[in-house]
Amino acid sequence: QAIDTFKQVKQLSVSPIDKMMAQALLGNAYKANKQASEALESYKQALELSKSTNNKGLEKVSHELIASALFLGEKYDETLVEYQIALKLAQNDGERAKIFEHIAEILEHQSKQDEAIEYQIKASLAHTRYSDIDSQVNAQLELGRMYINAKLFEQAKVTIDKVLKVAEGNSDYWEAKGNIYLARLMFMTEKDKEATELLIKADKLNQKIKSNPCLGGV
Repeated sequence: QAIDTFKQVKQLSVSPIDKMMAQALLGNAYKANKQASEALESYKQALELSKSTNNKGLEKVSHELIASALFLGEKYDETLVEYQIALKLAQNDGERAKIFEHIAEILEHQSKQDEAIEYQIKASLAHTRYSDIDSQVNAQLELGRMYINAKLFEQAKVTIDKVLKVAEGNSDYWEAKGNIYLARLMFMTEKDKEATELLIKADKLNQKIKSNPCLGGV
């Protein structure tokens, strides 16, 4: 139904920007329906329309959308190419940070842990310079998770401890999530008692969060 709706919107659109947005929304509908090829074709048309408007911001978004469709189709090398193009069109550290995170995710899927960590570090630094505290903390936790997966336990501990230092007393959500990540690290380094205590602490925080739906749970 959404696909048919956006097809109609596309037909009714007049200006190049409206057509581009309609084409992108149609691509999103295809992607939500797991139709990667159809989504990719829609996004490519959106890219051509964005180029016709000479709007670098829309062009960047179009490349990111193309990358998301390629990722859905597990075409990781092509996905990286699109994100690298989008990176060149990014206008601030916030936009660059999000692209760095996507690149890190792809590299993880390719089992290129060292390169993934490198890009996640770039994302974390870029978020620090531009983004809100939630984006900064999330990027740090993702970096900690990557360190754990790479068995770089010392780096993981330092990274997660930084998150907990910021979160304690300020954000129950991030404190709980940080404790869960740290517990995983403790289990992997055979410190089961500490890990269990951290999980108990995280559970108490999560129960506190659930009692106030506005805070959200982990």
